[in-house]
Parts: sequence; C-alpha cells; structure tokens
Amino acid sequence: MLLPSLSLLRDMAYSICKARGGVKVGIKWANSFLERRRLCDDPKFIQDWFTFVDNTIKKLAGKDA
Repeated sequence: MLLPSLSLLRDMAYSICKARGGVKVGIKWANSFLERRRLCDDPKFIQDWFTFVDNTIKKLAGKDA
C-alpha cells in the first residue's frame, strides 16, 4: 500500500475532524504527524492508522451518496 502525499494526508485529517465537528487542521499538521509517527517507529501502528483513515473516508463517502 502506498502512503498518501502530505496534502492528501492533511485533507483526510480535515475530513475526519469535520465529521466530528472539529476545525481544519493546520498546513504543517501532516509534517508534524509524520514526525511523531516516525519517532514512534512502529510500522503496525502506522498501517493501522492509514487503514482507519481509509475506512473513515469510505464511510463518509457512503453518507454522501
């Protein structure tokens, strides 16, 4: 599975925040997120996160249909 670009990652995070009534994430959010995850150095955790994001996007897309 290919990882999304920084802008796509930021857009996905914004979609999740918006769905939960939050606000738009900052322009540097994706960089900060990846830095925190890199420090974690846990590939399974990262894969689980992207799976969660992917499932959330699919769920939100289904609500729009």
